[in-house]
Amino acid sequence: MSTAASIPSATPSAPASAEPSARANSKIPLLMKIYGVISLVSGATVLAGGALIIWGLATGGIDAVNRSYHVTLTVTLTVIQLVLVFFHSVTDVTFGISLLRDRRRHAALYAYLLVLLNIVIGIIRIAILLVIASTVDPSLRRERELARQQRNKELEREAAAGTLGRAKDGRGFIALNFFNLFWVFTVCCVIGLIIETVYHMVIVDPGHYQDRAGMLFGPFSPIYGFGATLMTIALNRFYKANPAIIFLVSAVIGGAFEAATSWFMETSFGAVAWNYSGFTILGLFPDPIAALTGGRTSTLFMCMWGALGFVWIRFCLPGGMRSPRCAPC
Repeated sequence: MSTAASIPSATPSAPASAEPSARANSKIPLLMKIYGVISLVSGATVLAGGALIIWGLATGGIDAVNRSYHVTLTVTLTVIQLVLVFFHSVTDVTFGISLLRDRRRHAALYAYLLVLLNIVIGIIRIAILLVIASTVDPSLRRERELARQQRNKELEREAAAGTLGRAKDGRGFIALNFFNLFWVFTVCCVIGLIIETVYHMVIVDPGHYQDRAGMLFGPFSPIYGFGATLMTIALNRFYKANPAIIFLVSAVIGGAFEAATSWFMETSFGAVAWNYSGFTILGLFPDPIAALTGGRTSTLFMCMWGALGFVWIRFCLPGGMRSPRCAPC
């Protein structure tokens, strides 16, 4: 009986002795807490300095900022770096507090975040230094000036010859740069809106005008702008191809774009802008394209996309960029 009685008395003593050990293991070492104090102080110092700078800009420096219109790559990268430094300082403060309060899990998460922020800030800092070095280096600056002068002369020659914006490698009709695609998008936003408005007033609802603009301000329909830009990129190398190929490529691209836009609008905003589910082919049998896409596009409108693509790539685009020497062609 004495042996049996001694067993229960020994059992509770094990957890009691293990509990102080577990609490001791949960505490963060002193050296790490010292580093936490350093992180807390450095982060708070940077935040205080940033607050003073913001206060100075708010009280007297905002006019100087508004008068400066020369935004360079260095300025842009510097602003991005300052924003990242702000988040880095906030993370430093929370990281230091987590270490001092023995919150291991939070401290580990903030440590990973600080590693990522330090890598990103380091990359941006290197980029800023490279931009500054290439800007202030006299030899590189002279090379850039000569290259700029040569580029301006080439643009003047192309403008005089009527080939400005044309592809120089012969693998396409126009150069697919930002300038050309921006104006293709902008002009076709307006042209597409005009076509859709006339079509709706003449065919869909005869005699009744309806504003078909796709933006709050201005006569723009972005769907046609995006469609024309996509068509220009896809058909740029087909400008000498057989008309049937241009028509088919335009029809497939336009129909796929229309169906994808319809799906995006319904999925994102719950809006059904068009539905061709009841369409038929010449009134004889149901439209297979409309049935296949759930009414998001149809054979008729794919043919319209094909015709528009053919007219655009063969007549409208070359007509606006044709040189005087090839005008008789």
